Order: sequence, then C-alpha cells, then structure tokens
Amino acid sequence: MALLQNAAEREQELMLFARWVAGPQYSVSFDEFKAQLSRPPEKPAAAILEDVGNIMTAWEGQRNGDI
Repeated sequence: MALLQNAAEREQELMLFARWVAGPQYSVSFDEFKAQLSRPPEKPAAAILEDVGNIMTAWEGQRNGDI
C-alpha cells in the first residue's frame, strides 16, 4: 500500500512540475507554486456548523426584511 501511495505522490509531483514549467517558472519558484496550490487546512466540524448558523441567521433576517 505504501508503494502505491508513494507512486501516486511522485506522479502528482511530476504533473505539478510539468504545469509549473509550462507557466509561471520565471515568476515563482516550484516550491512556492506547490504551496499556492495546496489545500488549506480543514476546519473542525464545530467551526463549519457555526459558519452555517451565521449564514442561516443572516439569510432569515434578509428574507424577513430585517436587513
């Protein structure tokens, strides 16, 4: 299993490198390019639910003409 994961990571690295070479190689380093494309850290479920609650509260207020 580790071998497959390592192969997939290597393939992803090669694809990113090809994408970098075709575009922003002169304006940004490869490491910076990879960092720009990396996924932001996931929020905890409690934070997501709080955001949803805030959105729903704002939507209800707007729907009822409070805003």
